[in-house]
Formats: sequence, C-alpha cells, structure tokens
Amino acid sequence: MFNSATKAACFAAAFALAPTAHAATVTFDIEIAGVTGMFDAPEVGGLLSSFNITLGGVTFDTLGMGVSAPVYNAVDNDIRGNGSTEASILNSVAGPGCAALSCILSLEDSVDPGVVPPLYAIFPLEGGIPGTVTSAGEYTITAPAPVPLPAPLALLLGAVLSLLGLRKVKDWRRHFMSFRQNPGSV
Repeated sequence: MFNSATKAACFAAAFALAPTAHAATVTFDIEIAGVTGMFDAPEVGGLLSSFNITLGGVTFDTLGMGVSAPVYNAVDNDIRGNGSTEASILNSVAGPGCAALSCILSLEDSVDPGVVPPLYAIFPLEGGIPGTVTSAGEYTITAPAPVPLPAPLALLLGAVLSLLGLRKVKDWRRHFMSFRQNPGSV
C-alpha cells in the first residue's frame, strides 16, 4: 500500500512532531549583590544539581542538605529549601573571614511574589550556630533563552527532500537499466 519513501516520510514527520525531550537540568544565572553566578536545576523546578558564585572572595558552591537543600521553584522563579523557606549553600574553600564549609549563603524565597522579592543573607557559622549576618539583600534569577523551533522543521524538510531525491534516483536507475537491457522497447 505504501512504498518505502512514503513510509520513511511519515516516520520522519511523526518523529519531528513528537514532543521534544528536555535536558534533565538547565543552567540558570543568579545575580547576588551585583555579582553573577550560575546553578543547574530542572527547567520545571526541583533540586539544584550545582551552584557557583563568588562573593567578597568567598566561593559558595556546596549545596546544603536536608531541609536546607536548595530547590528551584520555576513558578515563582526563586530558590527555597527542600521543605522550608530557606536554602543554604556553603563555601568549599576558605576565603576572607571564612574557613572552608563555615560560611553560609542563605537564599529565602519570595513569600509574596511580586511584592517581596527573594532575599539572600551571608553569615559565618560560629560553633555550628549562625553568627551575625555580614551581607544581605535581594537576588534575581535569569532563565536560559528558549531553543528556537525552526531548526527541527528545517531538519524535517531536508530529510523529506532527501528521501524524495533518493526515490527519483532509484526510478531513474531502474528506467536506465531497463533501457540498457532492451534498447528497442522504449
């Protein structure tokens, strides 16, 4: 009923029109105190898989655990703790005034979106207890630019045209071979 070129064209069209799979995580930019860093999280929201920003010579790149594990909220475009309003990121390397794993960047989500922006605070741990806040303010998150749609459509068009071209070549070869075997019949 269908020839192979038609089947291949239908398969290519179905493949191109199928929902595209998104990467497990995407990289977001985060701006804190005028400094830009980045973190990886699922585009639809979920646990962060990496985080990195250097503020005042201290690099915060170690994700908190338990309820302080950072979770990206895609709806409110902020970071909160896993089951709490605050997420924490620690410093893996010593910096000014901070021994390794002894300073915390705390990210608080926007409790009232549009009115109260998400906030951050930096403080040292003193004997396992949060010390005096050394810096605080607002943070912003920039989502990655969406991937444009025309690229898959161009690939589909190229595949369909290639299949049609192959079919024409195959028909031409068949006609030519028939002519060579029986030159007087054409």
